[in-house]
Amino acid sequence: MSVNAASTQYLIQERRYNYTTPKSFLELIAFYKTLLGDKRTELQAQITRLDTGLTTLRNTNDDVEQLKADLVIKMEEVEGKKQITEELLTEMGQQRTEAEEQQKFATAEKKKADAAAADAAKIEAEADADLKIAKPALDKAQKAVECLDKNSLTELKGFSNPPAGVDKVTSALLIMIKNEKKDFSWDNAKKMMAKVDAFLEQLQKYKGEDIPEDVVKRVQPYLADPVFSYEKMKGKSAAAANLCDWVVNIINFNQIYKKVKPLMLQLETARASKSSAEKDLSEVISVMKGIEEKLNKLQVSRGRAKRASRANYIIEPK
Repeated sequence: MSVNAASTQYLIQERRYNYTTPKSFLELIAFYKTLLGDKRTELQAQITRLDTGLTTLRNTNDDVEQLKADLVIKMEEVEGKKQITEELLTEMGQQRTEAEEQQKFATAEKKKADAAAADAAKIEAEADADLKIAKPALDKAQKAVECLDKNSLTELKGFSNPPAGVDKVTSALLIMIKNEKKDFSWDNAKKMMAKVDAFLEQLQKYKGEDIPEDVVKRVQPYLADPVFSYEKMKGKSAAAANLCDWVVNIINFNQIYKKVKPLMLQLETARASKSSAEKDLSEVISVMKGIEEKLNKLQVSRGRAKRASRANYIIEPK
């Protein structure tokens, strides 16, 4: 209002007009221009979309007409191949009869092979179950040897008189390492451990599978003694405790292994039987392979004829 009053005064004094426009009117014009641009863009997008759709429909109709023409040609080819297909079916029937006879023979051979494989698997499972029990014992024995060191063995053999019970451990070792039968004295035990490195190597290379039965029998009374355990020996000598643990676990491993050994022999026999049956089966399969190759070739020829005949089922678009 003040601007309008000033403009009137300006006209009176200067004889010149000054015009004013409300800001809301300018904003209305700007909004109208923006809205007009958006509508134009939207309409152009719809025009483009419709034009693309019409072009696609025209192309589709052309493709359908071409497919109809191709279908007429394919139908003529199918009619020509029907007779060939019939001949192929007759030949396939003859080959299939021969293949079925060979298949029966192969099935019988496969049953033999499967039976042999089942026997082998059963024996192997029994052996594995026992070996899984034996392995922890062997691992404990090896761990007991790993726990031994030169210092503890040197300390052990340095005793003038060993603590009570330690002599039982060394006696069992004398039987197992030296096959001793009479002299189980402490002096003889110290001689056995005199060269610590060599003694440790003997323990590491000791074969738990090959322990003679008489050695096991002579060691058993020591194992039955309540004092003969790692826990009991631990407070007397660390070396004696680990040696005791080694004796207990290596004997346990030996007992389980001897139980498994007959199963291992049976397993070898079963595997040989399985191998023989699989060889016979392989020979039969080799004979069948030639027949199957012929059938496959006939099947490929028949498949081509079928694909040609499927052209009858093309659906015309509306």
